[in-house]
Amino acid sequence: MGFQIEAACISHMGRIRGNNEDNFYFNGQSLMAEHESMPEPVTGVFSSSEKIAVAVFDGMGGENAGETASYAAAEAFRKICRQTKISKTGLLQMMRTLNAQVCKKAEEEKLGQIGTTATILYFYADYAYIANVGDSPAYILRNGRLKQISEKHTNEELLRLSGLKNRTPALTQFLGIAEEELYLEPYLAGVELEAGDICLLCSDGLTDMVTKENIQAILSNHMSSRHMVTTLLETALQHGGRDNITIICCRVC
Repeated sequence: MGFQIEAACISHMGRIRGNNEDNFYFNGQSLMAEHESMPEPVTGVFSSSEKIAVAVFDGMGGENAGETASYAAAEAFRKICRQTKISKTGLLQMMRTLNAQVCKKAEEEKLGQIGTTATILYFYADYAYIANVGDSPAYILRNGRLKQISEKHTNEELLRLSGLKNRTPALTQFLGIAEEELYLEPYLAGVELEAGDICLLCSDGLTDMVTKENIQAILSNHMSSRHMVTTLLETALQHGGRDNITIICCRVC
């Protein structure tokens, strides 16, 4: 069994930032270490009878540290994604390998602490398998309803309970954590696919600018994946584009 997956990906530095700390993995492609915006989306049609993957990495850190972290993760994933076993143990080991590579890159470049989110979606047979750390979300649109299928790893709830309303939440999980400092605990889950499903991965440069309701409306508008990513990007830019924006849309056929 399996489905056809019609997919598109785009990454943009936004209107405010001077560089692009996002990266991605899409059909063997990712961005170079130093990059700005993509002029056009990349697209593809794949079969889930073969193991395929897409991923978004949102780097963080001063100067070029964020883009170094996201590049290190994207490159490491490109090398191991097809060998990863689709199981809880396999996905966990994959995430730990990516974490080790980001830590290694920080040591090689003498950058101190660097980090990146990682939201990875595997399509295999009749399922989509999610693995994520950080706060780059993944969603599925089914029957007109948008549902988040990733987990947000921040201290937002702790800040709320402490009454600290004006403080930006910090990530509690990300790639780039030395194992002796914090145990990496990625969120892992599987979703049975249905024809007509649309899966969305993105950095928070989209979700901070565009409401979930607006995203749901755009994805429900019977567009191609290419049109979906460009429409979502244009909407985020129209609403301020205050952060880097990376978007991957996958239509299940």
